[in-house]
Amino acid sequence: RRCITELSEEFPTVDFTAIIDDADMIADRVQENSDLCRKRATKFLQWLCSRPEQRIAVVSHSGFLTHLFSQFGMTKHYNIASKDLRELHRRPLH
Repeated sequence: RRCITELSEEFPTVDFTAIIDDADMIADRVQENSDLCRKRATKFLQWLCSRPEQRIAVVSHSGFLTHLFSQFGMTKHYNIASKDLRELHRRPLH
């Protein structure tokens, strides 16, 4: 990812205070396997559930979300209406 200093200038309304290091300290050093990704997904879900907000937008890579939802028995396209699935594939940033 880009450094937080750069991102906070581009997105001034986003709260980056929970991020400790300005630079990404993991991406260049760790090859994340499925088990590590699932553990990170669990930690994220625990953090998300602890938030006081009632509505939160989550932006992520599809691979991370696949690992997150797989822990609940959901495969990649499990329980997504075909209309919604078509819409997801239609968008260029899918």
